[in-house]
Amino acid sequence: MIVCCNWMFSIDLMTTVRDRINAHLPIVLEVLRTGSLVVIALSTICASQSLKQMAGGHDAPSEVTATNKGPN
Repeated sequence: MIVCCNWMFSIDLMTTVRDRINAHLPIVLEVLRTGSLVVIALSTICASQSLKQMAGGHDAPSEVTATNKGPN
């Protein structure tokens, strides 16, 4: 009889844990989604800053600018 009661208790405990997980899962997924969007936004800002530095740091040689102007 004790084994049967322990078995029933473990099933009830598993259902409770499963219910708790199911109750909190949408909140956890929402936090993960929001965090992912923040990371993507920050990486985009950092990448754009890096591209601006790379583009502004090097001037084109005069031969390239003269070639790009073409005969006008």
